[in-house]
Amino acid sequence: VREVVDRSGLILRTGDHRYVFAHRSIQEHLVAEQLRQYTPDGADRLLARATDPAWRQVVLFHVGTDRHGQEAVDAFLGRLAGANLALAGLCLAGAKPTDRVAGKILAALASRVRADDDVPVHLAGLLAATRSPRTVVRELATTLVREVLGEVIHRPDVFGLLGGDLDGVVRVLTALPVQPWIQDAAQRFNQGNNKQDGQPVEIQVITRDGLTA
Repeated sequence: VREVVDRSGLILRTGDHRYVFAHRSIQEHLVAEQLRQYTPDGADRLLARATDPAWRQVVLFHVGTDRHGQEAVDAFLGRLAGANLALAGLCLAGAKPTDRVAGKILAALASRVRADDDVPVHLAGLLAATRSPRTVVRELATTLVREVLGEVIHRPDVFGLLGGDLDGVVRVLTALPVQPWIQDAAQRFNQGNNKQDGQPVEIQVITRDGLTA
Protein backbone atom coordinates (compact mmCIF):
# COMPACT_ATOMS: atom_id res chain seq x y z
CA VAL A 1 0.00 0.00 0.00
CA ARG A 2 2.81 2.40 0.87
CA GLU A 3 4.34 1.99 -2.59
CA VAL A 4 1.00 2.72 -4.26
CA VAL A 5 0.52 5.82 -2.10
CA ASP A 6 4.05 7.09 -2.65
CA ARG A 7 4.38 6.44 -6.38
CA SER A 8 1.02 6.26 -8.10
CA GLY A 9 -0.65 9.46 -6.94
CA LEU A 10 -3.98 7.60 -7.01
CA ILE A 11 -4.38 7.23 -3.26
CA LEU A 12 -3.77 9.72 -0.45
CA ARG A 13 -3.15 9.02 3.20
CA THR A 14 -5.55 10.97 5.44
CA GLY A 15 -4.58 9.50 8.79
CA ASP A 16 -3.41 6.38 10.54
CA HIS A 17 -4.39 3.45 8.31
CA ARG A 18 -6.88 5.66 6.45
CA TYR A 19 -6.71 6.34 2.74
CA VAL A 20 -8.84 8.03 0.08
CA PHE A 21 -8.67 8.21 -3.71
CA ALA A 22 -6.90 11.32 -4.95
CA HIS A 23 -9.82 12.05 -7.28
CA ARG A 24 -13.42 11.26 -6.48
CA SER A 25 -14.02 10.21 -10.09
CA ILE A 26 -11.73 7.20 -9.58
CA GLN A 27 -13.93 5.97 -6.76
CA GLU A 28 -17.09 6.69 -8.75
CA HIS A 29 -15.80 4.77 -11.77
CA LEU A 30 -14.87 1.76 -9.64
CA VAL A 31 -18.26 1.81 -7.91
CA ALA A 32 -20.01 1.91 -11.28
CA GLU A 33 -17.92 -0.98 -12.56
CA GLN A 34 -18.57 -3.06 -9.45
CA LEU A 35 -22.31 -2.46 -9.64
CA ARG A 36 -22.29 -3.34 -13.35
CA GLN A 37 -21.15 -6.84 -12.44
CA TYR A 38 -24.17 -7.34 -10.20
CA THR A 39 -27.00 -7.68 -12.71
CA PRO A 40 -29.78 -6.70 -12.21
CA ASP A 41 -29.22 -5.89 -8.55
CA GLY A 42 -26.54 -3.31 -9.36
CA ALA A 43 -28.90 -1.34 -11.58
CA ASP A 44 -31.62 -1.51 -8.93
CA ARG A 45 -29.24 -0.06 -6.34
CA LEU A 46 -28.32 2.82 -8.63
CA LEU A 47 -31.92 3.57 -9.53
CA ALA A 48 -32.78 3.71 -5.83
CA ARG A 49 -30.29 6.61 -5.62
CA ALA A 50 -31.28 8.33 -8.86
CA THR A 51 -32.25 11.56 -7.13
CA ASP A 52 -29.13 11.73 -4.93
CA PRO A 53 -26.64 14.23 -6.44
CA ALA A 54 -23.75 12.35 -4.84
CA TRP A 55 -24.50 9.36 -7.10
CA ARG A 56 -24.96 11.28 -10.36
CA GLN A 57 -21.49 10.60 -11.76
CA VAL A 58 -21.72 6.93 -10.81
CA VAL A 59 -24.90 6.66 -12.85
CA LEU A 60 -23.21 8.40 -15.81
CA PHE A 61 -20.24 6.03 -15.63
CA HIS A 62 -22.52 3.01 -15.26
CA VAL A 63 -24.64 3.64 -18.33
CA GLY A 64 -21.81 5.07 -20.45
CA THR A 65 -19.75 1.89 -20.63
CA ASP A 66 -19.74 -0.19 -23.80
CA ARG A 67 -19.92 -3.34 -21.71
CA HIS A 68 -23.70 -3.11 -21.48
CA GLY A 69 -25.87 -4.54 -24.21
CA GLN A 70 -28.31 -2.12 -25.84
CA GLU A 71 -31.27 -3.92 -24.28
CA ALA A 72 -29.82 -3.36 -20.82
CA VAL A 73 -29.14 0.32 -21.61
CA ASP A 74 -32.71 0.77 -22.84
CA ALA A 75 -34.15 -0.85 -19.73
CA PHE A 76 -31.98 1.19 -17.37
CA LEU A 77 -32.61 4.55 -19.06
CA GLY A 78 -36.33 3.86 -19.31
CA ARG A 79 -36.54 3.34 -15.57
CA LEU A 80 -34.15 6.20 -14.83
CA ALA A 81 -36.32 8.60 -16.83
CA GLY A 82 -39.20 7.82 -14.50
CA ALA A 83 -37.12 8.63 -11.43
CA ASN A 84 -34.89 11.46 -12.70
CA LEU A 85 -35.66 12.62 -16.24
CA ALA A 86 -32.94 15.26 -16.34
CA LEU A 87 -30.28 12.72 -15.37
CA ALA A 88 -31.53 10.37 -18.08
CA GLY A 89 -30.95 13.21 -20.54
CA LEU A 90 -27.43 13.77 -19.25
CA CYS A 91 -26.75 10.06 -19.74
CA LEU A 92 -27.49 10.40 -23.46
CA ALA A 93 -24.16 12.22 -23.87
CA GLY A 94 -22.37 8.89 -23.42
CA ALA A 95 -24.93 6.09 -23.53
CA LYS A 96 -26.06 4.32 -26.71
CA PRO A 97 -29.75 3.44 -26.35
CA THR A 98 -32.07 2.73 -29.25
CA ASP A 99 -33.59 5.67 -31.12
CA ARG A 100 -36.97 4.81 -29.61
CA VAL A 101 -35.84 5.13 -25.99
CA ALA A 102 -33.67 8.19 -26.63
CA GLY A 103 -36.53 9.84 -28.50
CA LYS A 104 -38.93 9.33 -25.61
CA ILE A 105 -36.48 10.87 -23.15
CA LEU A 106 -35.79 13.86 -25.39
CA ALA A 107 -39.48 14.47 -26.07
CA ALA A 108 -40.22 14.36 -22.34
CA LEU A 109 -37.39 16.82 -21.60
CA ALA A 110 -38.65 19.25 -24.25
CA SER A 111 -42.15 18.96 -22.80
CA ARG A 112 -40.87 19.86 -19.33
CA VAL A 113 -39.03 22.91 -20.67
CA ARG A 114 -42.13 24.09 -22.50
CA ALA A 115 -44.15 23.65 -19.30
CA ASP A 116 -41.68 25.86 -17.33
CA ASP A 117 -40.81 22.85 -15.16
CA ASP A 118 -37.31 23.50 -13.75
CA VAL A 119 -36.16 24.78 -17.13
CA PRO A 120 -32.37 25.02 -16.50
CA VAL A 121 -32.22 21.42 -15.25
CA HIS A 122 -34.26 19.86 -18.05
CA LEU A 123 -32.68 22.05 -20.73
CA ALA A 124 -29.28 20.80 -19.53
CA GLY A 125 -30.46 17.27 -20.30
CA LEU A 126 -31.39 18.27 -23.83
CA LEU A 127 -28.09 20.06 -24.34
CA ALA A 128 -26.13 17.04 -23.10
CA ALA A 129 -27.82 14.87 -25.71
CA THR A 130 -26.42 17.11 -28.48
CA ARG A 131 -23.07 15.44 -27.65
CA SER A 132 -24.44 11.90 -28.06
CA PRO A 133 -22.19 9.37 -29.82
CA ARG A 134 -25.19 8.51 -32.01
CA THR A 135 -25.94 10.80 -34.95
CA VAL A 136 -29.72 10.35 -34.83
CA VAL A 137 -29.85 11.31 -31.15
CA ARG A 138 -27.58 14.33 -31.68
CA GLU A 139 -29.69 15.62 -34.53
CA LEU A 140 -32.98 15.13 -32.69
CA ALA A 141 -31.63 16.82 -29.56
CA THR A 142 -30.33 19.77 -31.61
CA THR A 143 -33.71 20.16 -33.30
CA LEU A 144 -35.57 20.12 -29.99
CA VAL A 145 -33.17 22.60 -28.37
CA ARG A 146 -33.67 24.91 -31.32
CA GLU A 147 -37.44 24.62 -31.04
CA VAL A 148 -37.70 25.22 -27.30
CA LEU A 149 -35.20 28.08 -27.34
CA GLY A 150 -37.17 29.68 -30.15
CA GLU A 151 -40.24 29.54 -27.92
CA VAL A 152 -38.66 31.00 -24.76
CA ILE A 153 -35.87 33.31 -25.97
CA HIS A 154 -38.22 36.25 -26.57
CA ARG A 155 -39.68 36.10 -23.07
CA PRO A 156 -38.80 38.95 -20.69
CA ASP A 157 -37.90 36.42 -17.98
CA VAL A 158 -35.56 34.38 -20.20
CA PHE A 159 -32.50 35.39 -18.16
CA GLY A 160 -33.91 33.79 -15.02
CA LEU A 161 -35.42 30.96 -17.03
CA LEU A 162 -31.97 29.85 -18.20
CA GLY A 163 -30.49 29.74 -14.73
CA GLY A 164 -30.49 33.32 -13.52
CA ASP A 165 -26.89 34.09 -14.43
CA LEU A 166 -24.70 34.76 -17.44
CA ASP A 167 -23.08 31.32 -17.24
CA GLY A 168 -26.45 29.69 -17.72
CA VAL A 169 -27.06 31.56 -20.96
CA VAL A 170 -23.52 31.01 -22.22
CA ARG A 171 -23.80 27.25 -21.61
CA VAL A 172 -26.86 27.17 -23.85
CA LEU A 173 -25.19 29.07 -26.70
CA THR A 174 -21.87 27.20 -26.51
CA ALA A 175 -23.42 23.74 -26.48
CA LEU A 176 -24.30 23.74 -30.16
CA PRO A 177 -22.56 24.43 -33.48
CA VAL A 178 -22.95 27.98 -34.78
CA GLN A 179 -26.02 28.25 -36.94
CA PRO A 180 -28.06 31.32 -38.03
CA TRP A 181 -30.71 30.63 -35.41
CA ILE A 182 -28.08 30.77 -32.65
CA GLN A 183 -27.04 34.20 -33.84
CA ASP A 184 -30.71 35.17 -33.84
CA ALA A 185 -31.18 33.81 -30.30
CA ALA A 186 -28.24 35.90 -29.07
CA GLN A 187 -29.67 38.99 -30.76
CA ARG A 188 -33.06 38.47 -29.14
CA PHE A 189 -31.43 38.02 -25.74
CA ASN A 190 -29.48 41.24 -26.15
CA GLN A 191 -32.66 43.12 -27.05
CA GLY A 192 -34.03 42.23 -23.62
CA ASN A 193 -31.59 44.59 -21.87
CA ASN A 194 -30.69 41.89 -19.33
CA LYS A 195 -28.51 42.72 -16.35
CA GLN A 196 -26.48 40.88 -13.74
CA ASP A 197 -25.50 42.58 -10.51
CA GLY A 198 -26.77 45.82 -12.02
CA GLN A 199 -24.49 45.59 -15.03
CA PRO A 200 -25.78 45.10 -18.60
CA VAL A 201 -25.20 41.65 -20.09
CA GLU A 202 -24.63 41.13 -23.80
CA ILE A 203 -24.00 37.89 -25.68
CA GLN A 204 -21.58 37.75 -28.58
CA VAL A 205 -21.32 34.61 -30.71
CA ILE A 206 -17.84 34.11 -32.18
CA THR A 207 -16.79 31.13 -34.34
CA ARG A 208 -13.36 29.74 -33.59
CA ASP A 209 -12.16 26.53 -35.21
CA GLY A 210 -15.70 25.21 -35.52
CA LEU A 211 -16.60 26.00 -31.92
CA THR A 212 -18.87 28.64 -30.45
CA ALA A 213 -17.45 31.14 -27.98
